[in-house]
Amino acid sequence: MEKEFGWVLDIVNYPLFTLEGHPVSLSNFLFGIALLILGYVLSNRGSRAFEQRVLSHLSMEDHLRYTLRRFVYYFLLMLSVLFTLRTLHVPLTVFTVIGGALAVGIGFGSQNLVNNFISGILVMVERPIRVGDFMEVDGIAGRVVAIGIRSTQVRTGPGALVTIPNTTFIEKNLINWTLSGTLSSAVRFGVAYGTDVRRLRELCLAELSEVSQVVKMPPPDFSFVDFGDNALVFDLSYSVIATAFPARKAIESEIRYRLNDLFTKHRIALPFPQRDIHLRAPEAIAVRVEI
Repeated sequence: MEKEFGWVLDIVNYPLFTLEGHPVSLSNFLFGIALLILGYVLSNRGSRAFEQRVLSHLSMEDHLRYTLRRFVYYFLLMLSVLFTLRTLHVPLTVFTVIGGALAVGIGFGSQNLVNNFISGILVMVERPIRVGDFMEVDGIAGRVVAIGIRSTQVRTGPGALVTIPNTTFIEKNLINWTLSGTLSSAVRFGVAYGTDVRRLRELCLAELSEVSQVVKMPPPDFSFVDFGDNALVFDLSYSVIATAFPARKAIESEIRYRLNDLFTKHRIALPFPQRDIHLRAPEAIAVRVEI
């Protein structure tokens, strides 16, 4: 049996290349890949176990717990890589060659990868956004699902999962709605001239207080905006908690429904465009009225 399959052992043990006097065979190469895969799995499980058994018992915010878990994951992954290299007798001086090749690669277009990597570290340290935040950047708005070392995943209102490079959060104008705690908005409408505006103010504010998503502090406001061409124009301003950011359109729609029912109930007239028409004619126009 050994003679029949001796050629297989010769192929597996055949040295592919040599690193500072240490031959690296196919078996060593495959064993190294297996160790890296095992290290990846153990690093992932180890970081999760660290979060569940240690971080979950500490009084800290979710985003900080997530950041610490990611750092533990990368630390364990780095240890597994160093252990694999040590097991295969790969000298660390080989990284000088890799570093030189990386420097050449950066000059030919891999700088984006390095920029995203560095930006990912800055995002985790400075924390302009956190997991669970509602943010808007470069025309994309949604909830932050995961922050990686290269990119960040954001779930938008329609439910799409968008992957955004981390450099976007460093280079673009970033709006984090969650950091403010509340989100301000307003509904503009107009009523006909002759309406009792002070009574209208009381009715609108009372109706707005019935909307569950509207917070009490800061209190809602009723502003007399302008004397329009056909209507008296008002702004009904309010604030909602930041977590209601994806449903802001639905909240505005609910408020407009309530205002429409309020106007109908109290017979508050809504304006429509009115125009005075002047006719110019060289002769008088005959008008006949038939009864």
